[in-house]
Amino acid sequence: MNAKVVSTPPQEIKKRMTLIQLTRVGDLVQTFQMARLLKEEHPEIELTLVARKQYANPLKFLLVNVFDDIILLDTDKIFRSHESITLDKCKSELRKFLLRVNQHPASVSINLSFCKTSSYLHSLIHSEFKVGPYYDLTAQKVIKDKWSQYLYSTVMRGDLNPYNLVDLFKNIVGVKSIKSVEVKHQKRRHIVLHPFASQERKRWKNSKWSEVVYKLLKDNRDLKITIVGAKSDLIDCDDILNTPLLASFLGQIENKVGKTNIEEVYNLLDDKTLFVGHDSAISHLAATRGTQSLTIALGNARAQETAPYADGNYVLAPKTKCYPCFPDVSCSYYQCHADIPYQVVICAITNLLDGKELEEQTLLEGTSHFQLNGVELFKTRTNANGHQRVERVIKHSLNSKEAMRDIYTIAWQFLFNEAEEDASFPELSANAYAELKNDISGVKHCYELCEFGKKYSRYILEEISSKTPDLAQIKSYSAKIDEIDGLFEIVKNTFSRLHPVLDFLTISKSNLHGSNIVELSESSFLTYNDSSMLLSLIFDLINKTVTEYEKTNIKTSTKELR
Repeated sequence: MNAKVVSTPPQEIKKRMTLIQLTRVGDLVQTFQMARLLKEEHPEIELTLVARKQYANPLKFLLVNVFDDIILLDTDKIFRSHESITLDKCKSELRKFLLRVNQHPASVSINLSFCKTSSYLHSLIHSEFKVGPYYDLTAQKVIKDKWSQYLYSTVMRGDLNPYNLVDLFKNIVGVKSIKSVEVKHQKRRHIVLHPFASQERKRWKNSKWSEVVYKLLKDNRDLKITIVGAKSDLIDCDDILNTPLLASFLGQIENKVGKTNIEEVYNLLDDKTLFVGHDSAISHLAATRGTQSLTIALGNARAQETAPYADGNYVLAPKTKCYPCFPDVSCSYYQCHADIPYQVVICAITNLLDGKELEEQTLLEGTSHFQLNGVELFKTRTNANGHQRVERVIKHSLNSKEAMRDIYTIAWQFLFNEAEEDASFPELSANAYAELKNDISGVKHCYELCEFGKKYSRYILEEISSKTPDLAQIKSYSAKIDEIDGLFEIVKNTFSRLHPVLDFLTISKSNLHGSNIVELSESSFLTYNDSSMLLSLIFDLINKTVTEYEKTNIKTSTKELR
């Protein structure tokens, strides 16, 4: 008797994506926020996360919700756990780790951390396609995709980036979702306070927090404040609480500093709680829970990049000229700390506890023009393109850097996505007007150089395609392109607000697509062409902004004369 043959249809091989994120806890939370949206769009993709053990382990309770596999890089085990550390032992441990990563080769691997370690690691991961930085066989850094080139050239080198990091991760990975978490304005009687940060420059003095806690508890006898932090924050927490001002209010304060892990802190956060603190992993965790937050951004914390990723949150930042700074810039006196009065913080928290939206007039009723003069207040909102923007609550004339950041928002969106961005003309200060007017000449120079770059790239292609290519002529055209690139450096030294465009062009030029002179010349032409279009748009936007300022001020001056 013949057995019946049952045919099994071929199973579709699941696509695997490996994300590399070796940086700190906050970056991992932002990676999680992006990955959650990716999974909602493409549940069929198997997601693997490669992260450092010390940062990812505390977040595993969260990460397992979106990642199918989490592979931890234990740097202590590889580099520090041996009694006698040798290069061979380190290499042996690293091979074991790589075997684990490469057990199931990925369709695509994406490096979201831009340190050397992650770039070298990315080079060793087996994948059909690589997105983000990695090193080639000649030990040259390679960044092929445009959004990673943008992140590397703009975020890593200056403060003119208008995008939140979660949105940058979304754009690099290809997440199209415009969905956003929205926090509620409602009355609250509980604050989770995290008055600490990873760096001294990013956090207020303890005495200011003591003043804030005292005033809030004095005016709200039914308010409860839970303070959270790591064991390393214990001394600072004691300094905040051990002040005579708070002696009679300690019953309203629950001190959980050093007593809770990240998961327990996460469970404290809900929509009935207000989070208050500095830019930190806890503020990003609050956003994932729909907890409204007031973040005080100081030092090198950039509001537009690291604001908690949910609509309806607020970020308070100083107007200090040197803010935001870079971590490697020394500072003997943190002026940005002094420029945020504790009275403004108290007023903002009080209104949020009452369920009110923060508006300039509301703040003026509780403080003064003098106290508000030195601060910026931003509210987070997702726009039609699915990107989070930080909108200014306190209206004022913008400086040239702020105005250029708004202009770049429109320009980059058009270049990368061919999409329009809703924006009004920036209201300029007199200094900003003069500086932007001067920048117009720099944009013109750069545009002309790009046009020359296109011309000589085209000449090379035409010479190669001729019946008898002249090698000497091709070398001459290549020398002209090198000369053009050198002139860009001169322009960059003169026009600091054009750094994002010129740095992006430099990174793009160093990552031309192609394996022969024809392909490289075509890629060079397209790179100059993209930069030329971008500069043309920036020229138009600056010119219209400057013209709008002139119209407004001419009208005002004419009225005053009459």
